[in-house]
Amino acid sequence: MARKHIICYDTDRDLTTVIVRRFAQSINQSDSDYTAECRSLDDFRKHGIPSNTHMVCSLGILRGTGLLMKSAASNDIHRLYMDHAYFNSGYNGKGWLRMTYNGHTMNRIQSVDNVRWKSHFKGANNVLEWKTQHQRGDTILVLPPTNAISWYFGAENWLKNTLSKLQEVLPENKHHLIKVRQKPLDPIVDKLGNLVGRERHPEDCPLQQDLDSACVVIAYNSMVTIEATRQGIPVITTPHNPCHPISFNYKQIQNPHMLDVEPDRKNLFFWLSYCQFNEKERYNGVAWNHILKKQIYGI
Repeated sequence: MARKHIICYDTDRDLTTVIVRRFAQSINQSDSDYTAECRSLDDFRKHGIPSNTHMVCSLGILRGTGLLMKSAASNDIHRLYMDHAYFNSGYNGKGWLRMTYNGHTMNRIQSVDNVRWKSHFKGANNVLEWKTQHQRGDTILVLPPTNAISWYFGAENWLKNTLSKLQEVLPENKHHLIKVRQKPLDPIVDKLGNLVGRERHPEDCPLQQDLDSACVVIAYNSMVTIEATRQGIPVITTPHNPCHPISFNYKQIQNPHMLDVEPDRKNLFFWLSYCQFNEKERYNGVAWNHILKKQIYGI
């Protein structure tokens, strides 16, 4: 039986290209039905994705990788996407990254044990008690997608539509409680997803101050929702957000006491712990083995 062909594409950045290439090496060193090949983004730009490709793999959506992922999806080619982690994010330290099969982020819950959560994340991510209506603030904090995410998902009208929806469900005397918080440094992309600049959005206060004042956090894809959830604050999200499985809805804002019921935070955090991997795990085969079993085969 022929092995399935994965093409791991560079990112046009040295740091993240090394990450992708070393992960490809771990695939080839594994005893699986897949074989990985590394190619440059210029190869994709000139020739597209080869017809015999079973899956593509890369990191982020800027500088051409987003166009790659969109092209793969439109041609029914599987995708393995890497980006910032759910917990303990950052390239420094252990270098945690989320890895998602056929998606931008994990947006479902699968039943798993708590081993990875307890071993790697629980200590630095203390889960606070769920806040009741009287313990939360009054603000409705809205976190819109960046310019790059809006391009990637076609979400240019999300903020406008969200504000209209909120103004419909809330009485007029509560409209002033809606607060939009943009990403401080918004990546701007052209029609092909190439980074062309960054737009600054000055912050009027620290993020934690906004969370302390929030009754609910509404977000497109922002992983601030994970931090809000950890702190016991309800969230409303789209399917492009890791907190989508525990999302509340707009009608519940009309009756804030309906937000008092704690969602399944525990199993969400357990599962997300199995969907991100550190540098060592990406290179020694642990990450690929988990992705195969948990995400691709669903074992």
